[in-house]
Formats: sequence, structure tokens, C-alpha cells
Amino acid sequence: MKFAMILAFVLAPGLAMAPAFAAAAEKPADKAPSTELGNIKLPYELPNRHMGVSTCSSTVCHGSVKSNGNYNVQLNEYITWSHQDSHAKAYTVLLNERSRNIAAKLGIPEASKAKICLDCHADNVPENMRGREFNLSDGVGCEACHGGAKNLQVVNRDVHDLAFLELKPDGNVLFDSSVQPPKVVETPQPNNEFLNVGFANISYLGQIYGNLFGPRFNATVSLPQYRYRFYKDKKRKIKDVDLPPIPQTVSGNPFDLQAKLDENGAPIVGPNLLPQAFSTDPGRAVITGSPHDFEAFDVPALRGIANTAPYFHDNSTETLRDAVDLYSRFILPFFTMLNLPANNPPEPGSFFPEALTPEQKADLLEFLQVL
Repeated sequence: MKFAMILAFVLAPGLAMAPAFAAAAEKPADKAPSTELGNIKLPYELPNRHMGVSTCSSTVCHGSVKSNGNYNVQLNEYITWSHQDSHAKAYTVLLNERSRNIAAKLGIPEASKAKICLDCHADNVPENMRGREFNLSDGVGCEACHGGAKNLQVVNRDVHDLAFLELKPDGNVLFDSSVQPPKVVETPQPNNEFLNVGFANISYLGQIYGNLFGPRFNATVSLPQYRYRFYKDKKRKIKDVDLPPIPQTVSGNPFDLQAKLDENGAPIVGPNLLPQAFSTDPGRAVITGSPHDFEAFDVPALRGIANTAPYFHDNSTETLRDAVDLYSRFILPFFTMLNLPANNPPEPGSFFPEALTPEQKADLLEFLQVL
């Protein structure tokens, strides 16, 4: 089980497992030091990001219709709050006639926009602490008292930045050709908490090669096929780059995985370091508009992961075992700082060498089942 404890943070885009190199890259944000009672910060005072009550509403989180006595929480807290708790209506009160009259007497133009009102009638945290699904109109939700749900921070930027690469104007990765073999040029991301483990590329390969890389739970589904144009300005007048770049392969076949080399011996490839004709999901880039966030994703929590199948952002993996197999064969070996090369022989039914031994996989699966 020791190995499973070490790898617990390795697993988990869309999986409900954290992306593959989160093991070395993530840990809960440090809480404020407290040597005296007066210095202890309450949960809502901590710098964790507030994600919004809807992120707590999953049936395997806090949105169960019925309470569950198997845990130290009932798992139906969201339903109770939304149906029975007046805190859920605290914001809408600001819109009624009585509140408008009170605001007028206080010289406040709109109660629903005034900080003095929102500080009590909503979870009025600063803009930079609000997640994508956060809404002031939710009223006084879970995080107003319990603190922000998002408390993971990247602490090993070297591992994190291995997947954030400098791009040339044509969308292909920039290589440093002063060394041999040429080395990719990374783009430091000091304020980026999103991770890119390349699973969106595996999703793409599943659309091209079927089950070659493992069984796909979504095998009967044709995913979208996109190329995205990024702009340097908000008016979308100045083109930045198109991703993924048009594949340049040895054979000329756009679906060939053997990339053509440039005059310096560097492969001509996009951000996933393989020829890629289209993307099935742009990831975080659709929010930020940054090409560096192309196919990067947020990191979900591992708690209750055994109950959140199917896994990954495209629901392509039916079981935890299938997910661990994908990490062992296609993700962990490419993040060299994890020191998990694919040195183990293929398992029965597979063509691909493994980063993890059968015993390590078993330990990891056992651990994930009890989270």
C-alpha cells in the first residue's frame, strides 16, 4: 500500500482522478499558521477558490436525494440547503420591494449590487477567488461558511511546466536546436493551476484508431472534430495561432503518428508532441483564450472516485482499472521527472510496455477504492 499512497495524487481531465503528474505537482494549499487561538483562521477566511454550490450538487458528492449513513456526512446537504434552508434565498430577497425600499432609504441604488448588502446576503468573495460556476445569486451557499472547495495548488512547477510548451506562429512546438537531440522549449506558468497530461490526445487517437490503445466506454460515440483559432486581441482581428497545427508526417498521411523532422532534426509537432489532425476538446483554452491552455484541464478531487465512473473528460474509460492502465502505458512514462519509465513488459492482451508493475497497479487500485 505504500506505493499506492505515493501514487494517490498521480491519478485523477475529467476522470474524477487528478491528471497524471499531479503526484509531484499538487498538494492542498497551506493554511495560515496559527500559534495562538486568535490567529486561527476560519474556513471562509482561507484563500481557497470558491467554486459555487453547483459543484457540490453531484449525487456522489452532496446532492444525494437520500441521506447516507455510511459516511461522516449525509451526502444530501445540497438538497437540504436548496429546498429547506433560507440561506439559499438570501440573494433573491435583495430583489423584492421591501429590500428596494430599505436600499432607497440608505441611499443605495441597487441592493443586489451593493457590497454592504452582498456581504450578508451572498458569498461575496473577491472576483479572483470565484470559480467558473460561482454565482452570487446562489445566496449564502456551502462555501460561505465551510470555505472554498478548491484548495489545490501546484507546488512543483518543473513538473507542471513540462506540458506547457512554447509555440511557433504555425502552432508547432519550438525546439532548442543548440543541443542534440533538440529539446522542447517550455513556457513557465507561475499562476496556472490547470494541468495538461495529454489525455485529450489519447481521446483523439481513440477516434482514429478505435480500441488500439485500450477499451473505450464511449466507442459508439463520434466526438467533435475541431481546429481552433486563437487571437491576440479581444476583437478577434489579430490572429495568434491555429491549434492543432496541420500534421506534417513522414508518409504524408495526416493520421500517421511518425512526425516529419525539420532541418535541425526536431520533430514538427503541436503541443501534444504527436501529429494531430483535430481536437475533441480544447480544455481550459475555451475559457482563457490562451493557446498555452490548449487541452489543459482542471483537477477534480479523488474522494469517492470509485463511485464516479466513467472516467476522463470524454467518459472513455469504464473502470478504474482501465484508467490506471492508460496512465501506466501512455502518460506516466512521458513525464520523466516522475521517474516512472515504461520498463515493465506488456500485460496479457496489450502491446504496450508499462510504467507500473502488476503489484503496483493492484496496490493503487486498492487505495483508490477506499477513498
